[in-house]
Amino acid sequence: MEPKIVLEPSPSIPPQRRTRKPPSGQALERRRRQNRAAQLAFRQRSKKQMEEMRHELIKCLEHNQTMRSRVCELLNRTDSLKKDLEVGKHQPKAP
Repeated sequence: MEPKIVLEPSPSIPPQRRTRKPPSGQALERRRRQNRAAQLAFRQRSKKQMEEMRHELIKCLEHNQTMRSRVCELLNRTDSLKKDLEVGKHQPKAP
């Protein structure tokens, strides 16, 4: 059997980092097109979400107004019934 030789990096030489080559003209243009398409898609999604949120807000505001009107009606009805009760207390009972 032959002895195993283990090569360890020299402590005085730092390990090399791999650096990327600058993209070629075609790769750079492809990347730019991809970025433009991604930006456009993002803007379209954002616009759609904003429109959906506006629509939802309008529905909520309409529902809120309907509920406020209903509360006012019920408060008026309650006041009317209270007055009827007060009037009934002061009238003498018929024998």
